[in-house]
Amino acid sequence: MLGKGAYGRVYKKDNYAIKKIVGYSNEGIPPTLVHETTTLQMLKGCQYVIKYHDTKKIGLSWNITLDLYDCDLREYIRKTKDRDAFYPKLKKSMLRALSTMESLNIVHCDIKPDNILVNESRQKFVLADFGLATPLGSANYPSYTLWYRPPECLLEREATAKSDIWALGCTLYEALEGKPLFPGADEYEIKVMIVMQAGLMKRVLSMGNEPSETIEEHFSAFRGRVLTSYDDINDMLEILAIDRPSASNFVPPELVEGREVKDFKPKISKGHFKSLAEWIVEFCGDYDINVVTANVAVDIFRQYAKQSKPIRFENYASASVLLAVKLVNILEPETVLEELSSVTGVNIGDIITAERRLFASLDYLLPSSVTIDRYQDIDLVL
Repeated sequence: MLGKGAYGRVYKKDNYAIKKIVGYSNEGIPPTLVHETTTLQMLKGCQYVIKYHDTKKIGLSWNITLDLYDCDLREYIRKTKDRDAFYPKLKKSMLRALSTMESLNIVHCDIKPDNILVNESRQKFVLADFGLATPLGSANYPSYTLWYRPPECLLEREATAKSDIWALGCTLYEALEGKPLFPGADEYEIKVMIVMQAGLMKRVLSMGNEPSETIEEHFSAFRGRVLTSYDDINDMLEILAIDRPSASNFVPPELVEGREVKDFKPKISKGHFKSLAEWIVEFCGDYDINVVTANVAVDIFRQYAKQSKPIRFENYASASVLLAVKLVNILEPETVLEELSSVTGVNIGDIITAERRLFASLDYLLPSSVTIDRYQDIDLVL
């Protein structure tokens, strides 16, 4: 075994890394699998992101085949004395990766040394582990690993591309110094460290109350930057996200070729497709699923309807909603699955089976040229 995390384990097989994610039968495809494979498909062609090959289901597990690397950045930091030598290439590679993700409105949500992989002989660095990755505009508050968690996420606000920049700044500092910048035991300790490192403690003390109360009550109002010995890292550590630069401010974004979206030529009649697409939108409206998710679900169903034989399309319309909910990350999938079964009369097992076949049949869930903003602006049904 090469490593393990909260959502899966990684094994070596031949010259590949196999990431094994266990999916329990009562929940269908694990949301982390949906996030990981969708994001990697969108980022194909970016040389600073781990290369994705395929996904296979074996029993209750899903195996993702990826390129194999020698170690992660945390291990590389431990065994490398001359960190200044590899730092420029590390910084450039990660900013290029984040610049490409920014152009596609993807937020990684878990930048840290463990999720950057290294080819030692070529001194190549790639970003990996996209199980928490989310489209910009997703309703949930994604939680970074504690030591790398941005101030806005400490306040339970939505993560953006600039949140990844904060986490990268913490990671780059650790690469140079060999130790974490904010090794707090909990969120409060991290807030105190940020305030102290930004030189704001005098302001805290001048406010008269107990420092702990002041920091907890007024942390959202603090403005400034964390100060280290490295100017380029300081730029990434602005406390307010609005003041923090994005990846494209550091380097021009790479050109990312979008997938061509062909005209809709369904395997079912347009009338049948439209009635099912309208049902998807109506179901989402009835159960407070936002318009973004509804339109993503219609687009997933549209792709399936282009290529599949006319069999049980109603099941696949339900499965499209379930996949979209997992992709946009707004609700508990189990709750949606129960409601879909209740409304349609299709048992949960059949919806999960349709979801699995739907997921396996599509080359991608979203075209790489599509962003969440697009789904807010158009009606895919009409």
